[in-house]
Amino acid sequence: MAEGPEPRDNAGRGAIRVKTVGAVLLLMASAAILAETAHRSAEYPRITPRPQLAPYSDPAERSARERDAIGTFATGTTPGDRIIVVDSDRRVRFSVVGATDPAFSSSDTFQMESVNRQPCLATSRSGIITQVDIDHLEYSGDTYERQATHRR
Repeated sequence: MAEGPEPRDNAGRGAIRVKTVGAVLLLMASAAILAETAHRSAEYPRITPRPQLAPYSDPAERSARERDAIGTFATGTTPGDRIIVVDSDRRVRFSVVGATDPAFSSSDTFQMESVNRQPCLATSRSGIITQVDIDHLEYSGDTYERQATHRR
């Protein structure tokens, strides 16, 4: 008998089409998820802008404000509460009540400035510490109460 051409395998082509369509759909879904993620992340500001700082033009007033800020301030006295120590050498030290690990303490330098006529300690790396009154500081949304005053 004469041999003729072999019959075509249509089942194989159908499987290839299904795989191709599935890969295209998966690629489109991935692109849609990536676009949605990029859109949502763009909705939020990356950094809170630093407020406009005004230096004290009168050295005597700046010195008086610095003297008023010197002391130890804390959010409380129980372990885990935070402490800010303002030194006369224009340094601030941050620590946590009850912490013995040095990772829970840091220090920074500051300049006495004002924001909207409110005295503040503008630190070089840690942000702005607002002096609410002689006995209270605000930092990162928390209020710190004076615990002790350091002598010059």
